Order: sequence, then structure tokens, then C-alpha cells
Amino acid sequence: MGPLEVETYSIDILRLLDHPQPPYESIIFDCRSLLRKLLNPVVCHSFREGNYVADILAKQGSKLTSYNMATILQSPPDIVQCQLTKDKNGVTSSRLVNSTTCNKLARFKNLVVTNNP
Repeated sequence: MGPLEVETYSIDILRLLDHPQPPYESIIFDCRSLLRKLLNPVVCHSFREGNYVADILAKQGSKLTSYNMATILQSPPDIVQCQLTKDKNGVTSSRLVNSTTCNKLARFKNLVVTNNP
């Protein structure tokens, strides 16, 4: 198994990990600390379409009322079955990306390694 890689579709998260700003400094410090415990995995950008199943599950998770409890799924829920089938069959999607987003990603070289604060 290769090294761990963390993907986010939030360019703001990449920016904050690179340059923490108030009022997020404390939580960014905690995130960096957790990343160090994971042996400093690479944190990089991925468009939502890159892992649509994770996006669907995250949206479902945000609707849960129990915020401090882990939910362990024994099998994929019905809401992701269609997308899993598409992934298995190699169905791809395309997306138009504006130049501002491309420039932001280029500044990060689409790759951010967390620095020790």
C-alpha cells in the first residue's frame, strides 16, 4: 500500500493549510497536528466529480443529528449504488473550470504538503 493522500475539493482548505488565518488558526493547527500523526500525507485538490460517492456520503452525513458519533457502514447505502455502478463501468464526466480556479490550483501546484507550524 502506498503513502496516504488526502483529497479535498475545497481550494479554501488548501489555502488555509498553507497560510492559516483568523478565526480558523486553532482548527487549522489541530488539522496539521492530525496530519503529522498520519506521517504528513500529501493534501491535494480533487474536483467533486473525482469522488462523487464521497460527496454523496458527506452530504448525507451532514444531515445526521448525532454529530459526535461515528457511523460505520457495513455495505454501501442505496443512495450511492448508482454512482458505484458508473464508477465500476468506467463512466467519466467532464467539467468546465474557470480561469480563476485554474490559477488558484496552479499556485498550489495542485499539491500542498502541510508544513510544521
